[in-house]
Amino acid sequence: MQFKSIWGAAGAKLLTRSDIVTTTTIWGGDYTQFNEFIYNNNTGTIPLLWSDCYVGIYRANQVLSNLPNVADDNFTQEERDQVEAQAKFLRAFFYWQLAYNYGKAIIHTDIVSQIEDFTKAPSSKEDVLSQVVIPDLEYAIENLPVEWSEKGRITTGAAKSLLAKTYLYEKEWSKAASLLLEVIESGTYSLASDPVENFVLAGEYNSESIFEINYTLNYKENNLASIVDDYSDRTGSEASNIGVSFAGYEAGGYNSCLPTYWLEEMFIDSDEKDPNYGKWGSNVYSRRTYASIVTEKGLGPYFGSDDPGTYAAFRYGWASKIKKFIPWDTNDGPLNQGLGSGCGVNYKVIRLADIYLMYAEAVLNDNGDVATAIEYIDKVRARAGVITLAQYQADNGGMIPQLHLSRFNSDDPSSRSFTEVNAASIMTHIQMVERPLELCFEGHRWHDLRRWGITEDVFKARRADELVMISKLCTEDPVSQAIDSDKESVVYPWYIEEYVRTQYAGPAANYIPEEHDFLGIPDVEIQTNPLANE
Repeated sequence: MQFKSIWGAAGAKLLTRSDIVTTTTIWGGDYTQFNEFIYNNNTGTIPLLWSDCYVGIYRANQVLSNLPNVADDNFTQEERDQVEAQAKFLRAFFYWQLAYNYGKAIIHTDIVSQIEDFTKAPSSKEDVLSQVVIPDLEYAIENLPVEWSEKGRITTGAAKSLLAKTYLYEKEWSKAASLLLEVIESGTYSLASDPVENFVLAGEYNSESIFEINYTLNYKENNLASIVDDYSDRTGSEASNIGVSFAGYEAGGYNSCLPTYWLEEMFIDSDEKDPNYGKWGSNVYSRRTYASIVTEKGLGPYFGSDDPGTYAAFRYGWASKIKKFIPWDTNDGPLNQGLGSGCGVNYKVIRLADIYLMYAEAVLNDNGDVATAIEYIDKVRARAGVITLAQYQADNGGMIPQLHLSRFNSDDPSSRSFTEVNAASIMTHIQMVERPLELCFEGHRWHDLRRWGITEDVFKARRADELVMISKLCTEDPVSQAIDSDKESVVYPWYIEEYVRTQYAGPAANYIPEEHDFLGIPDVEIQTNPLANE
């Protein structure tokens, strides 16, 4: 599971295909190609993700093919069924990745050993789901326990959650809602008290975790985190190399992935802290803001520094940095120890907050149940320490604010636009506020934009806001986009030095749904399998 294309520096490159993650042109390369939609089917992560998924599938098929040969006295029937269920879950997981990243996959449910067996045409996303993903997950649901004594093993809750997510993506709302409610009402999971517990070492396998990939720096020490498993000349570690992409220079990273200005504005200006949380004292932002990004005004340590002024120079137009899944709360700077930017923080693939938001979306689209949707959205908002939608309604005559709209770019930044509460407005809130803020940098945003069919509209809207921002903050030089010192008073809600970085010109101009909604099958597959391009 520890493939760097699933979670690591290679996979992080795919995160830049959204409105919430940008990159720095200092390093360029694959990050810029994905960010600006100028990649092709040979660009770095595309062949790597394809290959990694099939390594995982091959391993699962090995277990499934050889399990019948294991003597009966080695297993009880229940144990045998559980082994089969775990292997089928993993096979479903990797085929899920192929289906939703490439829109198709070549189906192999047995060990492939003959050359002619590799020559096979790809199946559609729908066929991959119906022939492999759904039946494998259904088997896993029936044969996996609710929990194990060993942490990290796959449970029936994980299988139900991934199947529910599949149904949600396919707009089978009733099926998704039913499974999601089963997970919620199982009593197995509960929200962590603070969002930050999901993204630091101390919060691994907490009450909110449903399925996570384990990493550690304490096993196979001093081995590279940039590779997985064993090679003929190198031995991989059990650590993630996500720090290369997420961490700042001072921590051994490269700032390759950065929050966009729009996302930072959402956190700082729209994620309004609930005044009832008096214990926050001088903390000016929401709990999930502090859990997700580090800003110039951020409080608390960032790799040993409590002084925002030493957060590695917010220069070059950078306004904030990512905190999730890197050990920013430590003082020893482990990312800077020559370990291929090794990071031991686990990656939560599925957690309860996502289940709540998917359930809200499912019931909203299934039968227009606005009240239940708000109830589950507000569970997430209450934990985040922000004003709930119910409270907004109570304070504003039943209306809620359009929190996704930039106040900085409006004619009157001191006011906020409000809207009636209905299925459409709550769906917009899920799409533009709750999911991007709660789940940012966790690998969901691109899939969300694509499945909702709003990617192009979002990029164009962000680009329009960006042009207004530039006109308000910058000098008349369109090339440098340097901050005009006479306009510094209007920089809020960001802290930007030197110049404004263009973040949406490429996506708005280059994104084409037919070309970019799914990745292309890599040439290496086409060269070895003539039918792969059919």
